[in-house]
Amino acid sequence: MTTAALFAFLALQPAVDQAFENVRGAAVVLDIPTGRILAVHNRALAENHRAAPGSTIKPFVLAGLIQANRWAPKTALVCGRSLSIGARKLDCSHPPLPGALDASDAIAFSCNHYFASVAGRVGVAAVAEAVTAFGFSAARGVDPRLLALGDRGVETTPLELARAFARLARLRSDARYASVWKGLVDAVEAGTGQLAAVPGLSIAGKTGTTATHAWFAALAPAARPEVAVVVFTRQGRGGGTAAPIAGRILGAWASTDTAARTVNVQHRRVAVEEYVAGVLAGEASHVTEPEALAAYAVLARTFAFKNPGRHSAEGYDVCAGTHCQRYRPAGVTARLEQTAAVTEGEILWYQGRPADVFYHQHCGGTTEAAHDVWPAMRRPYLVSRPDSFCVARGRPSWRAEIEAREFSIAARSPSGRVTQVRLDGRLVAFDEFQSGTGSKVRSALFQVRGGGGRFQLEGYGAGHGVGLCHSGAIERARAGHGYRRILDFYFPGAKAGITAQGLGWSRRSGERIELWSVEPGRDESLLGAAAEALRAAEARFGARLESRPVLRVYPDVAVFRDATGEPGWVLASTVGRTIRLRREGARALFHEFLHMLCGERTRAALPDWFREGLVLYLENPSTSTASPSDASLRDAASEAGMRAAYRSAKGRVGALVARYGRDAVLGWLSSGLPSEVAANRFNQANTTSK
Repeated sequence: MTTAALFAFLALQPAVDQAFENVRGAAVVLDIPTGRILAVHNRALAENHRAAPGSTIKPFVLAGLIQANRWAPKTALVCGRSLSIGARKLDCSHPPLPGALDASDAIAFSCNHYFASVAGRVGVAAVAEAVTAFGFSAARGVDPRLLALGDRGVETTPLELARAFARLARLRSDARYASVWKGLVDAVEAGTGQLAAVPGLSIAGKTGTTATHAWFAALAPAARPEVAVVVFTRQGRGGGTAAPIAGRILGAWASTDTAARTVNVQHRRVAVEEYVAGVLAGEASHVTEPEALAAYAVLARTFAFKNPGRHSAEGYDVCAGTHCQRYRPAGVTARLEQTAAVTEGEILWYQGRPADVFYHQHCGGTTEAAHDVWPAMRRPYLVSRPDSFCVARGRPSWRAEIEAREFSIAARSPSGRVTQVRLDGRLVAFDEFQSGTGSKVRSALFQVRGGGGRFQLEGYGAGHGVGLCHSGAIERARAGHGYRRILDFYFPGAKAGITAQGLGWSRRSGERIELWSVEPGRDESLLGAAAEALRAAEARFGARLESRPVLRVYPDVAVFRDATGEPGWVLASTVGRTIRLRREGARALFHEFLHMLCGERTRAALPDWFREGLVLYLENPSTSTASPSDASLRDAASEAGMRAAYRSAKGRVGALVARYGRDAVLGWLSSGLPSEVAANRFNQANTTSK
């Protein structure tokens, strides 16, 4: 199918309903830019049921107080753990935390003691004004602490709460509210909302639990929110009951949303695999070893999934320069496109999340630990390791001269790299020093000699040394290491695959068809079914397929949706010479091979209704006088309407075959539609004659 964007919203509603399983409650999925409801579970409850918001009110309390200059978010308070307000016992349920908590910590771990203390200091009027600024109605005759905890004096519906979070999302780029946003992101990363996490999708969220019901509210992607999701349940807890439901909904949204399958590169939105090929052209075009190039492809794709909205302040995801990854679409070749295709959907995972990935030119024989370059970047898979392959062909050296009154090495990391220098009487971090030299100092592996205002630096290696070593990866590929083995060495403990479980592609070859599968022993029988479907399609079409087709089999619906962007009910889709198939979708192969046969002979620009209708007609010939359009395929209001549009497209092609003949209609693949057909005059005349 070629209309995944059309079907995205059709797939979301059933996914929202299915996310609840045996839990009673409601959910709202709201499109932030337009305010449109994308999906809703239990609409009557979502629109009309009013309930205390619990801790989901806390980010609004904090944001409103910051807006009114009533609270400094850096103010830190020690959690007293136990909390009683009148007859209400509201002890903190988060684990003991060392030291005092600031505002972002208090949101991430939903610290009741912190917010009660804040409310006690500013008073009920200030708290009421803070939440009123985001559309809530708040009573002033209650204990301000209960109001700030969402326990008394304020009620909301799931729809109203979703709209309030959408308003909060518009403050994302305002630095005054950075602590609020950090707390919401940390809540999903490490706090009370961890069960809402979705691999590859950054989420800002907040739990809420009361004696009678639970909430979870989320905004995604966190860097530049496009959707607000609110889940309300009549039982359970915010973190344990509502959060997992929201995670399933957000996973479905990310899988069906077209934007989630693309990358915005400096205001140009491109498909993920197109981006990967462009990064290979910019970063590794001279690499000739296929396995080393494949390792780069996995890292390029991982970077895109890990860093959505890295340039959100400028309005896009990633830049095209070395600050992110050098992206050079003009340099893309068939070889680079094939490398992206071979590793399609594969990223590097660690503990269920996309890993932080880095690469450099030459490690000089020892890679570097990330935290020794960037102290906050402590990752168990980014460690220092000896790399004998990097220096297998020698260790090229470099030289540079520095003019200074005083210059010496002040500190080195365990790998021997310089972390600090003493320059003219002050300590300078290596990054700052290197930047000041115009990067003529190629790495942190160097010695110093000289004096009298001129110092000679002699070193080796190139780059920061963290992650994959370019030179070492090439030598490992030459020694026969596959790309997963290469990645295993440079990112120990992380796993390459198309899912968090590290599933990867393996290839099997039939006489005419190539099979790619994550479980080739289980899927190998599909080669026979595919060969039979191909022969049947060629017989029906009347010509032989010239290319060697690739059959890529996905193990389940979730992986298929994540990798292809197709909705869950689609069994297969064809891109070029590759059929992407769900494991249970063998019955769709005949249809997809007809698509491939038509695609090989298409030389003209053809409307969607003709291309789709021709394949459906060839699959099962019939006629009709219906008059579909591309708009009817794109804008169907329901799945039933969409299917009706496709039936009309098939019927119209059948009517064209009846009038012009099958050979003539097939010839339009290369010549284009006749003017009277393109202008719809044929159908009008045909209808009038009846």
